[in-house]
Amino acid sequence: MITKLHIDALVVSKAELYSSVEHFRNLDRELFIHSIRQEIESLVELMSPEVCIKRSEFFNLPGVVPNDYEERILNVSEGLFILAGIRFQGLDVTQPFVSVLGNFKDIDLIPFDKIGELIKEEFKVFRPTCFHVSFPEEKGIPAHNFKIDRYTVMGNIQAIVEQKLKSIPDKVEIKVLNDMNFYDDYVREYDMLYKNSPQLKSEVKIESLESLLEAASENLLFEVIINGKRAGVIAGYVENYFGLNQVCILEELLFEKYRGKGFGVYLQKAFAQKMHGRFEILWGHISQLNPSSLKTALKNGRKITEIEYSFSLF
Repeated sequence: MITKLHIDALVVSKAELYSSVEHFRNLDRELFIHSIRQEIESLVELMSPEVCIKRSEFFNLPGVVPNDYEERILNVSEGLFILAGIRFQGLDVTQPFVSVLGNFKDIDLIPFDKIGELIKEEFKVFRPTCFHVSFPEEKGIPAHNFKIDRYTVMGNIQAIVEQKLKSIPDKVEIKVLNDMNFYDDYVREYDMLYKNSPQLKSEVKIESLESLLEAASENLLFEVIINGKRAGVIAGYVENYFGLNQVCILEELLFEKYRGKGFGVYLQKAFAQKMHGRFEILWGHISQLNPSSLKTALKNGRKITEIEYSFSLF
């Protein structure tokens, strides 16, 4: 049972933890708290019978019943609890993990081993391999059996536009896409990407035609043009980031011919220029398995604000 007291405690603890970092401390306090509450309340909705039934039918795992999908409170010690729920990396049922949010006060005192033991028992029907917890970038965690899963990176669009980049002889530009004639080329490029970098298949997912159409409806879908030729696609979507509705990168794909040549920095700047005047912040998530994308983001002046850690259960 998840009570209002649980929700309130999670809101307070996350707000205090994140507010200890300058970036989050400078956000509008009211919007910041409201955003955290919305996030936690959306997680609580995952315990509803209707949602559990839908998830059970979608994943269709043998020996698993709808109630197993419930988001749940696990008591770790006196005064310390976590909100935990089963997830699947890239919706792949062979890669189960548990997402964790706790009423943590001091990162140095979090009993990660005990949390792991509770999760292994509580979610054993799924056989999760790890559990994930996110913290602000500036909050280092003690040495432990963990790895980084992904980064949240963000940057001020004005600053990105003003960022000085070395000149290149190639012309990188983007144009609004109003049709989906590119989609077959897009799918073929992903097939080649997965063939050359199979480790990315579970982390970097091809976007559905529907999601790209939605981006187009918001004028956030662009064709990449390099030296006058089609070279890829970049798209965004509007998402709340701690109280601010800002643009998040949905897709960024350069065709194989253009990958690894340093065009990504210029592509993101071109995207920021299109967003200038519409949004203040450009942000997104980048997998640890995709270091080139992280390097590109940082070159454009974006900064890591959150890190999602993965703690092994074995």
